[in-house]
Amino acid sequence: MFSRSAVVIFSVMVVEFFVAAWVVGQVGVATTLLLLLAFAFLGVAVTRWKAAGLLMSTLRTATNPSAESTATIAGPALGLLAGLLIGIPGFVSTAAGLLLLLAPVRSIVEQRLAARATSWSVPFLIRSGPNQRPGPRGRSGEGTIIDVDLVGRDQVHQDQADNSDVDDEADEPQSARPEIG
Repeated sequence: MFSRSAVVIFSVMVVEFFVAAWVVGQVGVATTLLLLLAFAFLGVAVTRWKAAGLLMSTLRTATNPSAESTATIAGPALGLLAGLLIGIPGFVSTAAGLLLLLAPVRSIVEQRLAARATSWSVPFLIRSGPNQRPGPRGRSGEGTIIDVDLVGRDQVHQDQADNSDVDDEADEPQSARPEIG
């Protein structure tokens, strides 16, 4: 009836409410609101800091794609997630974000995500008609399902080099092309 993510989100909201009510009972309403406001500002600061680190890692990976540089994106991305969790009003999400800022916790999460990422596959669906809509579970009655595996960078460049002789016009010098004017 309900999706798993909806149940998880609702459960987190209920837990956040009860923890906030407990904190109000311990320190009072004003202090609780000040704490939530301070955590929101801290979350914004951490998000900005980690977003800059993620941008630098992404640029570094784009200029030098390798397995080592690709793996370094996960750390700043998890740091960005930590900042977002800290910025969300609530004590449980803030605690999760603060834990995610710790290097040992982040490395454990990176390892678990890496283990799951290697088992994921991405099926693509090519539809045979321009107006054809996917059927149940995103599949169409008339189409071809292509299971895509990761292809090495060298293989992609080799395929591009093999196809470069198709475009003869690009190889002609500028002087051989007629001018339009």
